[in-house]
Amino acid sequence: MTKRLFTFIISAITVIAASAQSMAIYTKSGLTLLATPEEIGEMLVVGSQISVGTETLEITDLDSMVYLESTFDPQLVEIDYDPTVSTVKVPLALMPYLTIEKDGDYISIVSTAVSDPEIIYSLQGTTTDGAFVMDGEYKCGVILNGVDITSQQGAAIHILNGKRIDVTLADGTVNNLTDYAGGLQSACFHVKGHPEFQGSGTLNITGNLNHAFKSGEYTVFKRSMGTFNVLAAQNDAMHVGQYFQMRGGVINIGSTVLGDGIQVEKTTDTTDEMNGIMQLDSGLVNITLASDDVSGLKCDSDFICNGGTYNITVSGSASKCVNVDYDAYLNTDYPLDSNANPYFNLAATGGYLMVDGDRKRSSCFKADGNLYFHKGTIQIDETTLGDKARGIKVGLDFYYVPASTSFSLDMLNVSGAMRVMTE
Repeated sequence: MTKRLFTFIISAITVIAASAQSMAIYTKSGLTLLATPEEIGEMLVVGSQISVGTETLEITDLDSMVYLESTFDPQLVEIDYDPTVSTVKVPLALMPYLTIEKDGDYISIVSTAVSDPEIIYSLQGTTTDGAFVMDGEYKCGVILNGVDITSQQGAAIHILNGKRIDVTLADGTVNNLTDYAGGLQSACFHVKGHPEFQGSGTLNITGNLNHAFKSGEYTVFKRSMGTFNVLAAQNDAMHVGQYFQMRGGVINIGSTVLGDGIQVEKTTDTTDEMNGIMQLDSGLVNITLASDDVSGLKCDSDFICNGGTYNITVSGSASKCVNVDYDAYLNTDYPLDSNANPYFNLAATGGYLMVDGDRKRSSCFKADGNLYFHKGTIQIDETTLGDKARGIKVGLDFYYVPASTSFSLDMLNVSGAMRVMTE
């Protein structure tokens, strides 16, 4: 009976396909294949199998076939998480490049694509026991389109692809990621390569084991970036390899984060550009930390800030609001906006720790190298400084433009020379 039914469908294709834009082939596993009219026209049934395009399917694995009056994006893979049955929609032409494994709501996709156009993965829906894992050899995109993922095994999203990953927070959406406290993952949202974030949506991340977000290579927040909230982390809120550049958006990091707010760590590849640098061009950053010996903003190399507002409070002993291992540059080259005016509102309310007989102090702004301050404001409430805490601590020389900068000389501790500059 099954073979007769499919034989009838095949014989009717030339008539029906003329009006249909595409076809959805639903399988019992939750995988849906999307076929074009041309692929539909090549459909054949041989024995217990049906061939569509390059794919051959067992008829017993199919649930239904539905003609659609709409087209689909040939490069878009849609993952729809659902408490009953999560589904994966894949254009038929992409199937030769993809290996898809689905265990309940735990979905893993490996791509062998190596050229444009890029494959885009769109995540939506809700799961309280699932995850998204993706690997590949070529750059791709991930759209967070109103997705809520709680993993009971490890990371909520783990992207093993080491290439550029476009991450889009779909406009008007709220996305939530929560990982498993008993897992082995290094972050709730972990990207091996270099993610570039865009889109005006909101992303909330809860890291129950280690970092909330981690990237092995650089991370960029584009001008269109929306809101990035870290609700909790047992280690750093954002742990970024190579460099972090923020061109826009809002970052909120609260006191339930036990490590640093945003840390940029040098990679082991000495040829990596901007290695260890944090560059903040615009946006709003709000950080409140309560642990001892942590930093709101920390980088292994230079710190560059050309604009934006940074409200940072650290209340733990020996903690720093801004902690720079090398030189700090505040609006020195005006690369984006000559009217940019970086504003730092900093408070270090904790005291000091004794380490090997020495006092390890808290600081609002610490640069181990030179501090070049051309334009902007560093606002420090002197009444909130903890015991022995420092306002601005400069390891070498302090360069500043008096007419364009605002800071308190009483809060300044400079090991080298004070050098006045003109714009």
